[in-house]
Amino acid sequence: SDVPAPLGARHRSRHRVLLHRSAAMAARSGFFVFPVAPLGKVPALKDLNWAEIATRDPAALARWWRATPYNVGIVTGSRSGIVVVDLDTSHGDAPPPECSGMSHGLDVLTRLADQAGGDLPATFTVTTPTRGQHLYYRPPPGVELRNTQGKIGWLVDTRGEGGYVVAAGSVRSDGRYHVQRAVPIAELPRWLLEAWTAAPPRADPATAGPPRPPTDLDAYREWNPFIVSSS
Repeated sequence: SDVPAPLGARHRSRHRVLLHRSAAMAARSGFFVFPVAPLGKVPALKDLNWAEIATRDPAALARWWRATPYNVGIVTGSRSGIVVVDLDTSHGDAPPPECSGMSHGLDVLTRLADQAGGDLPATFTVTTPTRGQHLYYRPPPGVELRNTQGKIGWLVDTRGEGGYVVAAGSVRSDGRYHVQRAVPIAELPRWLLEAWTAAPPRADPATAGPPRPPTDLDAYREWNPFIVSSS
């Protein structure tokens, strides 16, 4: 099972070492990282600004993970050179009319790509403990992409400037973040860039879908080649 059981001292130490490796690998890949609460998805060091302390410095990572099994957060946006499309599951919520029969953000994003005459290129992908997916992309130069929630489509959120994701290899009480597709990070498709930056449409109360429960606003999920899911 991916859900962590109570660990003895030896296993706790190994768990911490693996999380340190996840942080170090992300940093070597060019991403700025910081500690996230053990078994959680919020920044761990409450008295510090996570965006300011995020680093690629191996010495700083060694200090943080020396004694505590922090999960790993990665800054999104221009600093790390990535943006992330966060695809959620419906968690049993009924879809809006335009998404009839759909239950996952990937279904929605695939439909939107077809409607735009675009594609979804293979890219680095992470699965979350609740079967969500994070698609990693390289943003175009000179464009500031902010975090969004539901703007592109139902069950489709994004993380860009001012956001972060939780790295693969991180663990929550309900499971683990896995690398699902360990391929190079693709360029953000033009149609998706246009959908991300388009002015939001006016909501129609007659056709609006049901309100969504809180999503992983804090979380984003990043890459760790040590743990690759076959799904």
